[in-house]
Amino acid sequence: MKKKVLLVAFIILIVLFTILKHVFVCDMPIVANITLGVDDALMVNIARYILMGEWIGDYSDVRLSKGLTFPIMLAFSSSINLDYITMMTSLYTIACFLFMLVISKRIKNKIVLVFLYVITLFNPVMYSYQVMQRIYRNAIIPSLSILIMTGYLYLFFTRNDKNVIRKLLVSILTGIVLAAFWYTREDSIWMLPFIGFMSLSMLISCIYTNRKSIKNFLESFIVLIVVLLIPFGILFGYRHILASKNEEKFGRYTIYNDEAYKKAMKSLKKVKKYDYYENIDFTVEKLKRVSEVSCLKVIYQSLEGLIYGYAQFDSSPETEEVANGWFPWALKGALNQYGYYGSAEITDEYFDKLHTEIEIALAEGKLEYEDVKPDILHKLKQLAKSIILTFKCVLNYEDIYFMDAPSKDYEEADKHEYMIFYDLTHNKFMVQDKETGEDVNLTNNEEGYNQKVLEQGKNVKTLVTIYKYLNIPTFIVASIAYVIYSFVTLIQLFKKKLVNLEMWVVISSVLGAMLSIMMGIAYETAFNAYVITAMYLSVAYPLMLLFSMLMISVSILKIIEWIKNRKENKKELNKNEVLENA
Repeated sequence: MKKKVLLVAFIILIVLFTILKHVFVCDMPIVANITLGVDDALMVNIARYILMGEWIGDYSDVRLSKGLTFPIMLAFSSSINLDYITMMTSLYTIACFLFMLVISKRIKNKIVLVFLYVITLFNPVMYSYQVMQRIYRNAIIPSLSILIMTGYLYLFFTRNDKNVIRKLLVSILTGIVLAAFWYTREDSIWMLPFIGFMSLSMLISCIYTNRKSIKNFLESFIVLIVVLLIPFGILFGYRHILASKNEEKFGRYTIYNDEAYKKAMKSLKKVKKYDYYENIDFTVEKLKRVSEVSCLKVIYQSLEGLIYGYAQFDSSPETEEVANGWFPWALKGALNQYGYYGSAEITDEYFDKLHTEIEIALAEGKLEYEDVKPDILHKLKQLAKSIILTFKCVLNYEDIYFMDAPSKDYEEADKHEYMIFYDLTHNKFMVQDKETGEDVNLTNNEEGYNQKVLEQGKNVKTLVTIYKYLNIPTFIVASIAYVIYSFVTLIQLFKKKLVNLEMWVVISSVLGAMLSIMMGIAYETAFNAYVITAMYLSVAYPLMLLFSMLMISVSILKIIEWIKNRKENKKELNKNEVLENA
């Protein structure tokens, strides 16, 4: 009876907190960044073309530059009249719930499970302007990442189960999510260490468990290999579908159409630069010299202007140069202005020609090779500095802020562009009239709506503050506990005791995934462009929470179990003494 009451209470709490979360975000406004043609506006425009049955629109400098999963999801949610905020929140809620459900296979304590679910569910990063309020692809990365991890953890927990059909079904669903994740951003490779670690753990477990029976080993091994290969089969299948659609539309069987572009960039990077700036390989002075001996001359004037424009948004605008991460957009934008993105064929021809002319100029001595050997020590210092900044950003919940007031000034000329964003996402449209200075909701004049949003902004700021002050001590405690837990697990492993090994694998995999994305961001910042922001680090926040909560929860449960065993042993010892005395 007591177990049933606890189960009912557990279900009620989960439902209540889930409803509370969705009520909390119901009035959250989106931010229509109509000027970001390579980011937010690109996603919205591609989604519109998909809804019109025109695939992703006409070929251009940005059309095949980014993953297509997000605009496909955006088009789908719009087609079923589901507003953007509800879609994003629901996806994240499902991910958190399924993770908790899978972890419940090993952590049975209902209080711990509710705590884990609620802390992860209300993560402030999911209210941040850079993640949720923008109509941009980073919004789905936390949800998809947690779902992938959940799928592999389920397969790990059920590795010895005989229900093959269920494992195949989970493998298929995990593959679908993995495919969607892989073609959302171009830096998805950070997930591979997690997948590799979990797959290796399952293979080692299969060998160890079935070491005494070749027949059992072969049966389990074949099933495991199929289960592990299915996600990658679906991933390649999804790639084939996208590439085929692009071939049909643009004449190129590709996702990003960047083969010729990469060759040209590689050649361009070989050219010596005379002006030195950190993380800037393509200086204006260097480009001018290249333009004198190559087809870059045709677009140089526009390229220089775009570099100056992008430099204003870079980390060092005073240099009037752009970091490596920004330069491709300036180059492609200049080419687009001169019609070199009229078709995939024209684009490839230009980049092939640029590559050939630079190589010839280098061979003939018209351009000098970059002969500066990399300073390994300096680069390591750069990387170390970026790693510290990355950890500081996540630990302190930096760069997480909520747009609780209109972010755009209303002008009649902009109304159409704004309306595209809000119509597509089925969200309310609130801007500011420049003449009157009043807040105007163009799609819904509900009285008090703006006040609700302002109040919600205060609530979000309070939530961020709470998480900020709790995150550092909990992560430190969890890290210390992890070192102790790892040491104990290793000692037990030598004694052939595997009681703690399974949870160690789970916690290590979560920690490894968190470190993978953070190290990737730190590396990119150190050597290409500054990307230590909530937008790029969005998944690191829930992963850090999951690691801390799992490690602390397991430690507390182990301590409780140890105390309980001590009491039982003491009671048994006293009982034996009484019997001996009798």
